Amino acid sequence: MKQRRRETQDSDSQKFVREQEAALLQVTREAVEQRKADEEKRKKDALPEFEITERQSVAQLTLHPSETWVFLSVADRSDAKNTVVPTT
Repeated sequence: MKQRRRETQDSDSQKFVREQEAALLQVTREAVEQRKADEEKRKKDALPEFEITERQSVAQLTLHPSETWVFLSVADRSDAKNTVVPTT
């Protein structure tokens, strides 16, 4: 003879916990989506970057009158060694 499983009904507290869990998961999903949207907006609105090498230096910065552009004057250092010339 097979034992018949009793169908269990959720108690009020179990229903409450399931509803709260579903609500928490939904809020978490929305927060992740919002974070992704914020990150994309931040990347889109980010200022451009200018990288210089070890051998370069920024000699001068000039702000355009519209204040939307900056002009850089970049100088390259040479690898040439100074020649020592003896005086006689």
